[in-house]
Amino acid sequence: MVLVEVSRLALAGPADHSGGARIRLEDALHTEIPDDQRLVLVRRMHLAAGASSPRPGQRQVALRSAWQAATDGARHGTEDGAGGANCVWFSSEAEAEAVLLDLLLRGCAPVGWFWKLAAPGWRTRPVEVWLAELVLAALAPGSEARLALLIERCTLAGAADHLVAALHAAAPQAALVAKPVKDAGWPAAEAGLPQLADLAQTVASRAVGQLAGAVVAALKAMQSQAAGAAAVRAVLRAQVLRVSPALALHPLLLAEIIARADGVLGDGGRSLPRPLAAPSPPAAPQARAAGDVPARTVRAERQITEPQPSEPVRARRAAERPQVPPPPVQATAGPIQAAPADFPIVRPVHSAHAGLWLVVPALSDLGIRSWLRDHPALLGEHPGALLIRALAKRYGCPGDDPALSGLPPYDPDLPYPEWTTLWCRALDRWLRRTARRRIHDLMRRPGKVLWSGEQLLLTYPLAAADICLRRTALDRDPGWTDWLGLSIRYVYSDEPRL
Repeated sequence: MVLVEVSRLALAGPADHSGGARIRLEDALHTEIPDDQRLVLVRRMHLAAGASSPRPGQRQVALRSAWQAATDGARHGTEDGAGGANCVWFSSEAEAEAVLLDLLLRGCAPVGWFWKLAAPGWRTRPVEVWLAELVLAALAPGSEARLALLIERCTLAGAADHLVAALHAAAPQAALVAKPVKDAGWPAAEAGLPQLADLAQTVASRAVGQLAGAVVAALKAMQSQAAGAAAVRAVLRAQVLRVSPALALHPLLLAEIIARADGVLGDGGRSLPRPLAAPSPPAAPQARAAGDVPARTVRAERQITEPQPSEPVRARRAAERPQVPPPPVQATAGPIQAAPADFPIVRPVHSAHAGLWLVVPALSDLGIRSWLRDHPALLGEHPGALLIRALAKRYGCPGDDPALSGLPPYDPDLPYPEWTTLWCRALDRWLRRTARRRIHDLMRRPGKVLWSGEQLLLTYPLAAADICLRRTALDRDPGWTDWLGLSIRYVYSDEPRL
């Protein structure tokens, strides 16, 4: 059921009939308006007399015609002329909040009737007051992604000082985020995780390396504060899960990666947290290869084995070394700020292989989640996206299809791991035995794909509904799929969307 909120409702008719008409109208608004994951704001919608009729058929016709008239000419909140449109939409409430916060931090006055509806917590207050409330709400457990978005918007807008002040004011609530991850029932034999030490270090370095320079600078400045240190851990958790959402299946490994990422962020990796297992004894010097020795070890061995030049030789070499002039320093009027980030307008895109995502319920029934949890060595490479791309390549879906546009890229020249091939074969045989369908039967179904952050909406025509899948409940909405890091939803409809 779609969530509908009405700020003002005007009914024309006898006063004694207003109660029943309002109940019928509220029911019609919740059931007849097309369901959509986006945030749709309508300024005015004129309803015909049949909208409050006791007959459901008349209410359906009246509501649909009024909705189509009200949403005609809808514009995205960042498009020109959005303030004069009767209907404005955003891909989500988080996007509307981020766009408004970006405008306020840059000193721009938001113009448009829709901003008070898109961000009801703003209430035209100063940005410092509103930002403090946003940070306080984002420090709650489970809101790491929202906190990461706030830090990114503030640093890109050159307002990191406002963010640090808000984090300092929210120090008591930040302690909630700083709680260590507890053991979620894992066997005691896995407490050491010795085979995953290298994986934890690799993922931690990759997560920190993907952060923008301005974000890294702001996080380093906040590490020394009580509230900032807790917020940094929350942001790092969101960043690690962005690298590979499947790491949420293994709390111990995720906690270790976050701790190592905190060390990488703090001192550039010079003093990482204590390793999960004791390091193996070093190999004999004659068995080492030059490429296998870390850079710091190579420098130390050279200092011991190579003779050091004398002082006159070093002075002569320094005089013979060509002098490279330093780059010119350009004077600036003030601190350099990053350019405003573009907010892409998200719209549904037609895909000839939208049926690829119909395999997600079948994979869940096959136990992909528990299998990945039992193979933690695969969790650092986003195994869910890797399996979906392997399925697409195996059954003829091009790599640039819109159905794959929201997944991380993969080098087409590299072979896929062997475990993806085994899962493709097992899934195909299981579908044939369970629903009398093959993977290529599902993949060739066209539809519209809408990527919006962590949400994926797939719209198929009514004719694409398959009774074999429906009978075995394999066309159900997957919802939040943690091993993919996506909230997936299926819609069967022939009605056009905004």
